[in-house]
Amino acid sequence: MKDFAAWVLNIGDGNIERAVDGDVEDDKTIPPEFCNIGNENSIDDMIDSTFPNFIQNYKNPKYLSERAILTPTNSTVSQVNCLIVERIPGESFSYFSVDTAEEFPGSRSELNNSFPTEYLNSLNVPEVFENLPKY
Repeated sequence: MKDFAAWVLNIGDGNIERAVDGDVEDDKTIPPEFCNIGNENSIDDMIDSTFPNFIQNYKNPKYLSERAILTPTNSTVSQVNCLIVERIPGESFSYFSVDTAEEFPGSRSELNNSFPTEYLNSLNVPEVFENLPKY
């Protein structure tokens, strides 16, 4: 996984040669060792590798901000997020609407002025809600 992370960083830094297939100028070829297609639990393995000791660290913002899983679509992001959220211990709650923006403890902002109820009620993110666990 560290090799993959280094490879992704090298792409971002422009150090990886483009694929030579004549199709798209910025195509990149993913090395076979980074393709885990045959493993049924590859998403779980990816989460475990990216977020080691998740249960002990999921409340630590620094731990979370130092890690990322990249996916090609928002739908896949939602699926991965749901699998990660299912790992968090504790009671689950379902909220079916959002009428106010809550501030984090200790923060001083005017979120409610920035995000009026009408705006919050207009948000529609079906990819997120269709993948949430049913309770």
